[in-house]
Amino acid sequence: MLDQSKVGKGFDVLMLSVRVDQRALPVLWTVQQTRGAIGFAEQRCLLEAVVQMLPASPVVLMADRFYGTPALVEWCQTHQWRYRIRLKGNLIFEHLGGEVTGKDAASWGMRALNQATFNNSAIQTNIGIVHQATHEEPWIIAMDCPASEYKALDYSWRWGIEAMFSDFKSCGFDLPRTQLQHAERIERLILVMSLALYWATSAGITDPAASPSSQKNASAPSVPSLQQGCVLSSELSAMLCQFSLSGYPGNLRGGEAFRISRVDFLAVFDLES
Repeated sequence: MLDQSKVGKGFDVLMLSVRVDQRALPVLWTVQQTRGAIGFAEQRCLLEAVVQMLPASPVVLMADRFYGTPALVEWCQTHQWRYRIRLKGNLIFEHLGGEVTGKDAASWGMRALNQATFNNSAIQTNIGIVHQATHEEPWIIAMDCPASEYKALDYSWRWGIEAMFSDFKSCGFDLPRTQLQHAERIERLILVMSLALYWATSAGITDPAASPSSQKNASAPSVPSLQQGCVLSSELSAMLCQFSLSGYPGNLRGGEAFRISRVDFLAVFDLES
């Protein structure tokens, strides 16, 4: 999942995360001083780095409409990634010999635009459209598979990253209140918080009895939360005290993207077996 959020006065973080149960965990990130969306050049740096980390299994990229560009869709197609990327309603597409925007297609009751071409480009994609009564605006979703309203609903998987950002912000670490004024230092602060978040989520997953949902329905998967896991053990506290930040470059500084090693990544999610 790819998204951006404010992490301090004048600073935003662009983060790639992995969905775990109904939440997300941070994998790669970069902090930039910006007032708008962080561009595709930085997105590509994160994506290229994460390619080296992932096991050989299907990947589905979820991204909000601020990232719905021909460049990102082309990147996914080139790397054979599946994708569900929300698009802005005013984007123009060439379809069946004419031009149409996603917003217009939704207003006409259309539910799919297959083999639509981004205006002024050669990039084709399939587009699913869904407008539920509870949504103010339709979801216009670029996807790798034949488009349908049903497949467009896959985009709801992206909401796990919102829970993660809440843990970083008002429901957890309160990161936006940091007084740090350098992007590199904020990136390293996120690293320490991410270690705690990984541990907290792991604790919630491995102790289903602690989950309120499991008390209502024993067969339902537990939903790990920061509150369930953030009573840090003495072992974790000792590890954090001994952890040296000096060995980790600020994510995109000097052209290097910080990443958890592939061995650690596989171990966290028990993928080696």
